[in-house]
Amino acid sequence: MSGPDVKRRRLETNSSELMNTAAQLPTSLFTEAEHDELDTLVNHELAKAADAGEHTSPAEIAVFRPETLLGRIAAALVIGIVITHSKGRLNSELGSFTDPMDPPSTLQTLLREELGLVSAALDAGVSGKFKDIRENYDILRASPEVTQGQQDAVEKSWQVEFRGNSAKFFLEILRNYQLEHFYARYVTITQSSGMGKSRMVDEAGREVTSIPVNLSRAQPFPPPDCIIRDWIFSSATDTPQAMYLKSQGLLYGLFQQTRFWLEKSVFIPITEASARTRSQVSATMWRDHLMEGMSFKQHGHNRRMFHEAVKDSAQEAFPKSGRYTADEHGPLSQLLKHCADSLDQIKSESYGPTSFDALCNSSGISLSGPSSSSGTLRPYPVITETGFDEFAEPVASGSKTLSRIASTYHMAHLGRALFATRFDQGGKAVREGIIGFAQAKLLGVILGNPLRAPPRDAQLACLAVRLGLDFKATSWGAGDAERRHVERHMRMALCAGFGSEGLVTTSSSEPLLAEASYMTMRAQTWTPVEALQVHVSWSGISVGDRGEVPAALIVLLARDTAAARNGEDTSAPFDEDGAHRVISVTDFLQALLETDNEELVAQPPTSYHDSNAAFGTLGDAFKDGKIWFNHFVRVDDYDVINQEFLWRLISRGAAVICATNKLAIDLLIPVVIGDVLAKENVTAVLIQVKNNKHYTEKSTGWLFDAMNPFRIGLFSKGVNPLPVIRMVFAAASKNSVVSYLKARKVVRRSAPVHATESRPTLRPPGKKTSFTAYDIWCAAMTSRTFRVISENHEWAYQDILRYARSLADPYIPMVNPSQFSKDRGDMRRAMNPGVSSLSQHHKRYIDV
Repeated sequence: MSGPDVKRRRLETNSSELMNTAAQLPTSLFTEAEHDELDTLVNHELAKAADAGEHTSPAEIAVFRPETLLGRIAAALVIGIVITHSKGRLNSELGSFTDPMDPPSTLQTLLREELGLVSAALDAGVSGKFKDIRENYDILRASPEVTQGQQDAVEKSWQVEFRGNSAKFFLEILRNYQLEHFYARYVTITQSSGMGKSRMVDEAGREVTSIPVNLSRAQPFPPPDCIIRDWIFSSATDTPQAMYLKSQGLLYGLFQQTRFWLEKSVFIPITEASARTRSQVSATMWRDHLMEGMSFKQHGHNRRMFHEAVKDSAQEAFPKSGRYTADEHGPLSQLLKHCADSLDQIKSESYGPTSFDALCNSSGISLSGPSSSSGTLRPYPVITETGFDEFAEPVASGSKTLSRIASTYHMAHLGRALFATRFDQGGKAVREGIIGFAQAKLLGVILGNPLRAPPRDAQLACLAVRLGLDFKATSWGAGDAERRHVERHMRMALCAGFGSEGLVTTSSSEPLLAEASYMTMRAQTWTPVEALQVHVSWSGISVGDRGEVPAALIVLLARDTAAARNGEDTSAPFDEDGAHRVISVTDFLQALLETDNEELVAQPPTSYHDSNAAFGTLGDAFKDGKIWFNHFVRVDDYDVINQEFLWRLISRGAAVICATNKLAIDLLIPVVIGDVLAKENVTAVLIQVKNNKHYTEKSTGWLFDAMNPFRIGLFSKGVNPLPVIRMVFAAASKNSVVSYLKARKVVRRSAPVHATESRPTLRPPGKKTSFTAYDIWCAAMTSRTFRVISENHEWAYQDILRYARSLADPYIPMVNPSQFSKDRGDMRRAMNPGVSSLSQHHKRYIDV
């Protein structure tokens, strides 16, 4: 393929590919001489593969396109050979395969997600130059050595006293499941990393007898059970029958060896209080026996010896040449019955299920499961419930300063236990690196590798955790993106049915992850709005129909700009280092609006509730106004729009997106007057977004009047109100302007004009209002209205707004504006006659 053709194919893959173009690393993994040496080896291997019948010659690779299955297969082969000849500096696990049709699952997922990498691999196969693959894709790099300090923090975190009731709740869920007749009595725990799944199951092992087995091929913690794992996967040529035998053998060995220990434990003197049953004490002793001596890299002697015995028992009972059977008189069936009998001996009283009970009970056993007539032919529904905020430092109104609330210490203790326990148990280096650790977890990359332009999915993860993005999957492919974000990018699974049916996910409020996202966005190796524009149609995310999501992005970028100007005090202790994250109201507005700063702070109030406020400027009213947030949360319960709850959201660095347009506001930025976070010190910047071309550069006063802070609930009745700032973003306006409403008589709503809007009428002359407000009208999402929008990126904002309008207006085709798209819209209108005053809805049946 010629040079221009290669470029054509790269451009045609997807616009997101442009975002995957990585900046050059400060240092290279290889010298130029090493690149030349390794290129020769890789080309030799590709030539050998071509001679063996693989389609790896440059001419054959040139015809493959990145988005096709054959393209991914060829790319996998190229990448595998490149990794094999990389002097151990690339991730050998990604290159350890012999069949290009069946590469490691991690590499398969990577190639599905990153067309840029596939395209680069194919281009390299054509050109014979592989430097780009070796140097510019972080995810291919070998894992750096985990420091001793990091290992110690992980080991100590596991020993921290378990907090919360998730383990007891987990067992209660299983007990409830057993009251119903399910076909397959097994359960999946689905949740993102660091939520405490393993620790929850381990803690449950103190209540019921459990047999933990970890077959992971990675290096997680707790560490994998290598003896069992390596035996199970020892041969890549195992037939399905051989794997079935191994599976039966594994169960046989696990239950047989556990039974020996349990029967022996019956004779161990138990002197604990009578409140604890014999089965609970036995379960705890068994758990402690297996966990004794566990380190970061491997399990202790007891567990390793247990698995050696399990493997020996499995091979003895189910030799490789044997026959697999579900016969109730077979060795596995008989052993399970004996296990049930052993459990009956151990139990001093009935105490619900044990791990064995999930497979069998003393009343009988059937390996084939219950008949279809006995209940639903499904496994247990998925469990998602784990602990959250268990290590949070409780805050009372008026008890903390904003610098404390915005500190690294406070953020690290909100959300999942992973960050809190690591922070508490780590040394100085681990604590200093906690945001970098969160960044690596969020992006799904290896801690310690240099971070550059993150892959497409990682960019979406950064946006989702800060904007509270929702997925609206309309296809299995879109749903797959949502599942990947739970698996690899810290997205929370709220609930699911059987398997992954009905999976509901969310980006929960976690300020440490949001701060990690901010650090990634601040590096400026990618453009957030372009990433959002790509994912609007690519990944099935919801941007609403009002333009609230791009508006929230603009607000976030303004906050980031103002915070970056504060600098960072690295000498401050971790529990007081949040001062640089807190910004003033005027700094925020000046970073947001393309307007004269002096004119901005000199603005008089549009409405006022006392004579003192009547003469105050915006700068005067908010001279002590402080803002702390680094992400948005979506609220459905509008009782949250009140001082009583907003101070709580400030304590976790959250601003508000209103999920539906039931109130007259779409975004709310909480503001604190002073340095102390107290309910009575909270006010807000209220923002209404209009993605409707009827709202132009000319301000519409009654939209502001609808944002009455008492009517929307910000201030309760009888409260002496703090000043508020009200803004309208007329996002769809053709002309750009920032204008300030002058002081005027406030109006109230009367009879409705449309279903969701009301026409205002003037109040009696001279009547004072009940609050003080400063009103700003912002027309168009352009660089001439908002300072954080680059002129080069205006198209992306407009494209997102157009897409959002198309969701509310099915007559706007989701393509770039053209005469043809207008004609398509007119055709759709003709298909829905009489519903609008536009002539296109009438012209085919009325003479117009």
